[in-house]
Amino acid sequence: MMNIGTSGFSFRDWLGTVYPVDTKRAEMFNRYVELGLNAVELNFTYYSMPYSKTIESLVERSPKKFIFSVKLNKKFTHEIWKTGNDELDKLSHKFQEGLYPLTNENKLGAVIAQFPYSFKYDPRFVNYIKKLHEFFGNILVVEFRNYTWNKEELLEELAKSGVSVAAVDVPPLEKLFRNNRPLGPISYFRFHGRNTNWFGSSIGKRYDYFYSQNELEYLANLVRNVKEPVYVFFNNSYKGQAVQNAIELMKMIL
Repeated sequence: MMNIGTSGFSFRDWLGTVYPVDTKRAEMFNRYVELGLNAVELNFTYYSMPYSKTIESLVERSPKKFIFSVKLNKKFTHEIWKTGNDELDKLSHKFQEGLYPLTNENKLGAVIAQFPYSFKYDPRFVNYIKKLHEFFGNILVVEFRNYTWNKEELLEELAKSGVSVAAVDVPPLEKLFRNNRPLGPISYFRFHGRNTNWFGSSIGKRYDYFYSQNELEYLANLVRNVKEPVYVFFNNSYKGQAVQNAIELMKMIL
């Protein structure tokens, strides 16, 4: 199964570039579905715990075979590993409860844990990731930003334990984690663009990049040669560039 979409769908700078300029925020998901992509990565769950009524509304408005990936809340990826695991059990159950409308309709593909650059390799954090896997099972995908995780044996160890490691496309900067081969039960790709001013840009501008035709051909070849299920999400979201690139890649592959 090949699932292709973008990381998020609700952006103000998509008005006039992706959606009609008068589109209301509540209408954005409907407009996204109309684009013809067959998946989306929900990123609002990173900022706040998922609320089942909100998720249920998205499920009801999605096509039958449309699949969702959900970004794990920042408490898991940016806080708990610093302060201890005391809250992990309670928060994990709360997060999963909010996702019930997705799991009930078999529309949840993966839960993506995007760890920050400050999350450097440490054996304690390997155990933390495995602990997350105990709660979320084989739908858990991890993404690293710090190059210290780029150890083949370590990534293979995580994959063997049932944790999927995302393949990421980022600028070729020395201290960023980069890999073009997903590992684990799920073949998960995140394409962030190749803006070489990554560390000097604001968060929004960091993802200001448009993949060329040749670059998309390279990415398409990576995606073609992995096992299913496959999830591909473009995060070069600035002014909707991700949408055009996702649609172009879908035409190349499907």
